[in-house]
Amino acid sequence: MKETDPFARRGFVGYFDILGYREIEPRLAIEVWKGVAEKHKQISIGMANAGFPVTFHLFGDTILLLQAQVADVMFTQFCRLILEIAFEKGIPLRGAVSYGDYFQHAQLYSGRPIIEAHDYANALEVSACVLTPSGTRFIPPNPSAFPLTTVPMKQVGRQPLHVIHSPKLAAYSRAQVFKAFSSHDKKITPDVLLKVNNTVELLQQLKSTPSEKS
Repeated sequence: MKETDPFARRGFVGYFDILGYREIEPRLAIEVWKGVAEKHKQISIGMANAGFPVTFHLFGDTILLLQAQVADVMFTQFCRLILEIAFEKGIPLRGAVSYGDYFQHAQLYSGRPIIEAHDYANALEVSACVLTPSGTRFIPPNPSAFPLTTVPMKQVGRQPLHVIHSPKLAAYSRAQVFKAFSSHDKKITPDVLLKVNNTVELLQQLKSTPSEKS
């Protein structure tokens, strides 16, 4: 990446996929996302005021987060909040955080970290947010905030990955997880039930992870 390139950026990328989005009635989906987006906007303003601005984009069933120039591990806290808020609204997410060089011009984005985050997020068979290899390299080791655990993925099976830990979600019961996946009249197909079971199992594993001291 050329430092003089006006479109060049370097920083964290967060990519989230909304599980079951296609089954939500379009008008209802818009109303749900209005509430979620407003909450995210409030958090984004708080991050910017603290000196850690995050760019937030929502399109279709995808959320794209970018933090360049002042990239900081606080970005992962923002991702955790997004995961928690969406889960509470009945729209579980699966996502990944990467780091690297990318290009931005107006609303056009491209770059290896975006592709990497997309590939990892879409391979998850569970509602969670993981760190990709590039994300792991640029985030200091912290077993409390990013415990290493086995995560179910498409085709390759369970893989050891660092997960962004949410003590709040780790306390969820199976009934609460099931409710999040079935909210807004979403159908629980065998494929969805697999993700429900995987999410319950992962949260049970994370429940024993000590919370990070503030």
